[in-house]
Amino acid sequence: MRKLGLPSLLVGLLALSACHSPGTGSAAATSTSPPVAVVNGTPISRDFFEFYVHGITRGKSSADLTQAQREIALDNLIRAQLVAQVADKDGLTADQDTKFLLELSRLNVLQQRVSERYLKDLSPPIRSCAPSTKPRSR
Repeated sequence: MRKLGLPSLLVGLLALSACHSPGTGSAAATSTSPPVAVVNGTPISRDFFEFYVHGITRGKSSADLTQAQREIALDNLIRAQLVAQVADKDGLTADQDTKFLLELSRLNVLQQRVSERYLKDLSPPIRSCAPSTKPRSR
């Protein structure tokens, strides 16, 4: 059995948020990269797939995975898109609680990204912490 982590949960939430009302869109739906799959007319772009793989593998690209691992990752994204489409069809994306959850997820992701950028900009240069080789005088 495979353990699903936070990246898988986020992808599920992002896929659910991709089911949108007219006039809104998602980055995955508007990417210009070629699709790796199309689920009931909704493309899963190469860029979105690579972003997903990067997240679940701690920085690897799909090229670093075996064929079986790539297939599992793609199957997971396809499943997430199918579930999102069912949720949309069943009216869950119009449900007020679902809207609140999606908005909270969006706010959390944006807060995390801003924090990461802020901390990256404040990071001091790495300095050597090696002990001095000079003998101390007493």
